[in-house]
Order: sequence, then structure tokens, then C-alpha cells
Amino acid sequence: LGARLSHLREWPAAYIRYELPRGQAGLFIVDDPDGRFGASGREVRIGPRTVRLVAARGYNVVTWRDAEIVYSLVSDLDEAALYDLVRTAGR
Repeated sequence: LGARLSHLREWPAAYIRYELPRGQAGLFIVDDPDGRFGASGREVRIGPRTVRLVAARGYNVVTWRDAEIVYSLVSDLDEAALYDLVRTAGR
């Protein structure tokens, strides 16, 4: 649906908003070369990727790191659908 520059906590971030067949999703992308960004939530294994999952204000949030980049996917999807989305995006 669109993209903009934003913030995720105190970090500058790119934000991309998606309309999905069964819901909405927003992806925050943060450059974190110093590894200071800490994600809360429980650790979950999705395919080859280890992510953190937390529920907040009626949304599920999945956060993962790929080298210096941190991705945080926020969605109104239930956990199972969100796992499928993250698994598919990782391919």
C-alpha cells in the first residue's frame, strides 16, 4: 500500500505497509550495525530462521535479524498465518 521513513523506538526505520488477502501487515526495517537493537518476546524457530514473537495491542509482532538489518513485521494475522508469511518471505 505504501512506504515511508519512520522510527521504531529510537531507531530511524523504513516502513512498508501491505494489504494481505486476510489482513494487514507493516514491515519496519532498521539498520543496526552495532547490534544494539534488542527484541523482546518468545523465541520461535521458523524454517532456518530464529525470530522473536510478541503480542501487543491486538497485533502480533515478529522480529528477526539478518546481519546488520533488523526486520519487525507487525500484523493483525493470527500466529499461524504470520509464521506462514515469514516462512514464505524467507524464500
